[in-house]
Amino acid sequence: MGIAYIWVILLLRIVQNFCSKRSSQLFPASMLGQAQYMACLFAISFLLGGIAMCFDPVAFKPDGGMLVIAAVSGATLVLAQLCMLLAMQSGTMVIVTAFATAGLIVPCIAGMLFMGERMSFWQWLGVALFIAASYLLGRSAKVQNGQFNQKTVLLLIGALLANGGTMLCQKLFTFLRPESSVSAFSMLSFAIPACFFALVLLLDKAKGKWESMNRKLYPPILLLAAALFFMNQLVTKATAYVPSAILFTVPNAGNNAIAAAMAAVWVKEKITAYSLAGLVLSILSVILVLGLAG
Repeated sequence: MGIAYIWVILLLRIVQNFCSKRSSQLFPASMLGQAQYMACLFAISFLLGGIAMCFDPVAFKPDGGMLVIAAVSGATLVLAQLCMLLAMQSGTMVIVTAFATAGLIVPCIAGMLFMGERMSFWQWLGVALFIAASYLLGRSAKVQNGQFNQKTVLLLIGALLANGGTMLCQKLFTFLRPESSVSAFSMLSFAIPACFFALVLLLDKAKGKWESMNRKLYPPILLLAAALFFMNQLVTKATAYVPSAILFTVPNAGNNAIAAAMAAVWVKEKITAYSLAGLVLSILSVILVLGLAG
């Protein structure tokens, strides 16, 4: 079952990469436009969470702990999306993906220190190779992009920490609330930011501020919202019985390779010695983490 989850998550990553890049090309420059984008994105994911709740056999029993973890998860999801979309405007899809997925080190370390998970030397080596692969892919992208600047670096660091925080929240939920509804957690993780941005828009509208959103954004928003919800749902479920080193390293290493391939075909980013070495290290990291697990 764990392997099945990983494959589905990997496929959803493809949708996320495509929609994030497309959204970054059309992402509004104004704060009001960005709030509209986020409100639509998280409202759709929230709606999907509500539908999932209707079919969840586990009763909806939110408590203080669940609400806190969901609130932090929602905040990291917002920050991750914002940093990734803005970084893609001045960086490339490969470097943004590489930095975002490198956040896996956060749940790996937390799982070892606080949740009783053990990682072998070979698994640590696999994680290290993954981070090295991310660096090489990022360096290749930086060489090809003249708009790369200090702001981009800060956005990439933000994406890394925010994605790591999201993964950690997923891990914490199943560790601290193993009997609680995963659908409820996913729904709340998206409901809290959706309500926040809806309130922002209502206040702006009351002040007479409003603008129409580009209709070309609707398809990528819809697909991205669905991908984010299902990834959050599947990853959270899988954290209960798949070690962090495997759950977060394998899909993310595969995601790096997919992003590099999509960038080469779709946006014509060149395959360089750095990117080729990064892809090789990504494959080696998966072999080490999976083949020598435990």
